[in-house]
Amino acid sequence: MKNKPIDKNTDETPAKSAPETTPDVKAFALPSEDSLAELQKLQKEIEALRKAATERDEFLKLLQRVQADFLNYQKRIKSERECWDKYQDENLLRELLPAFDNFGRTIKLECTTDEAKCIMDGVTLIKREVFRILEKRGLKQMKTLGEKFDPNLHEAVAVTESAEHQDHEILEEVAPGFTLNDRLIRAAKVRIASKPKPKEEVKTSGEPQRPEANK
Repeated sequence: MKNKPIDKNTDETPAKSAPETTPDVKAFALPSEDSLAELQKLQKEIEALRKAATERDEFLKLLQRVQADFLNYQKRIKSERECWDKYQDENLLRELLPAFDNFGRTIKLECTTDEAKCIMDGVTLIKREVFRILEKRGLKQMKTLGEKFDPNLHEAVAVTESAEHQDHEILEEVAPGFTLNDRLIRAAKVRIASKPKPKEEVKTSGEPQRPEANK
């Protein structure tokens, strides 16, 4: 290999490094009073926005609670109104029931003349019409004969022993019971059956012993 010729014109002295630049003193200068005032103003605006956002969130929560309370109030008022519409006649019907019972007692009377029978037929029609009107208001007469006694619906005024009927079976309705829109307003007075008690068998072994006479 041939050596490359050395260029005598080239400067073999090492290159000098660039002189170090001194930091600009103005870049680290303290902010002016106007800048500080502007910064403080911005900070106050940020704090005001944060406070307004917090108040907004609290107001929204309060509004949601008020709205929920109002919806519950509407539901409660609606329920109370429906209950009032269903049972507003309860007290009046309670007072009318004794008069309705008198209709039933009158119809059971025996008529001996044609005139009395005509009057009784008229009373029967009146009772039927009155009960039809009361049924429109939600009044219903309970079925009792042959039913099992229920202390929540019936009032037992008499008990009759009977081997032909089930225990606590209703044998007779003394006074009818009524409900108003499925609410009991008067319990039915009834006579119920009761199984006869088994008689105790007397055990005998031969002739009974006679008590010894006092000596």
